[in-house]
Amino acid sequence: MKQADSISDAPTRGKRRVFALLTVLLAVLVVLVGAELVLRWRYRKIERITGVAQWISESGGRDAFRSNGETYHRVLGWTSLPGLRGDALFPFKLTINNQGLRATRDYAPSPASGITRIAVFGDSCVWGQWVDNDQTVPAFLETCLPGTEALNFGENSYGFGQMMLRLEQQGVGFNPDHAVFVVMLPSDVVRDRTDLYTHPKPYFDVDDAGLAVRNVPVPTATHQPWIFRHCFLAAILFGRLPDTLDRPVQADETIEVSRLILARVRATCEKHDIGLTVVTMPVARGINDVRRNAPYAPVYGMMRQAFEETGVDLLDLYGPLERGYLAHGGEWLAPDGHWNAPANRQIARWIADHLARRKSGQKIRAKD
Repeated sequence: MKQADSISDAPTRGKRRVFALLTVLLAVLVVLVGAELVLRWRYRKIERITGVAQWISESGGRDAFRSNGETYHRVLGWTSLPGLRGDALFPFKLTINNQGLRATRDYAPSPASGITRIAVFGDSCVWGQWVDNDQTVPAFLETCLPGTEALNFGENSYGFGQMMLRLEQQGVGFNPDHAVFVVMLPSDVVRDRTDLYTHPKPYFDVDDAGLAVRNVPVPTATHQPWIFRHCFLAAILFGRLPDTLDRPVQADETIEVSRLILARVRATCEKHDIGLTVVTMPVARGINDVRRNAPYAPVYGMMRQAFEETGVDLLDLYGPLERGYLAHGGEWLAPDGHWNAPANRQIARWIADHLARRKSGQKIRAKD
């Protein structure tokens, strides 16, 4: 009798196991869906997790590829989208002119008579992340140096090599009197060694002929698998792009590439009779990283020394910015860790003072 009962209970036990398994699977599914919804609400855009933005084409044409206010460029990788009014995209007042520069007006091919034109190249700190158009370093530079106009050639996530290419591709066409390259160390020079940073990009190497520019034309597609471009949960668990500063730095190779990039920048400026100043500085959130992270403190120093050894007109702002950061703390930081408007104003003053003190071939006029 007991054996019969045991046999008759077997289907019931099997159903219970199946039911328990389905319950567990449903609970896991609910948790995963909930996590996905929370991540979508928290990050809004998946590239904020992966660090890789996918180009989107609205019209199907190659030149229409755009993402997050940027447009594809076959040599530079990307530039700001011409004509963009970005108040809806960013929590600050943003205007990109019809030439792809952050400005409220377009510029003539040459400066007006009596005006000194300065072309300022850099990454997001020059472009002006988290600040209005009139609070960027180039905008403040204009107010510090009457009789000058400062063109903002900064671009989010650019490396030093991309700045060099932008000088060649676009900068010289505006006939500037002077070029200022604002290089964040070590991040901007480390970016030169990768073919992907937010978007696919050119990268730089050394061969028998000297500096080699690779990955041009820049591919339009990212190298992220489909799931990391659509599933926020998969992206945050497995698809994060490591921060450039977290990657192993081959200091000797990186410094050699930077030397060659600087030599090419210098040659371009000399060819077009453009004065040149290089400004080296740390990104705001990197001050403590450089101070506390043993591997990067000497890397910063080595890179700065390499720039000094070239004999280029150099202004290093690490010391002043470190003192300012320690004195002002959060008062100089934007919410995302960039330098904010008060810090940008002071950076522009330091650059203006340096330019005004130039002794040889001086085209910059000091403020009265």
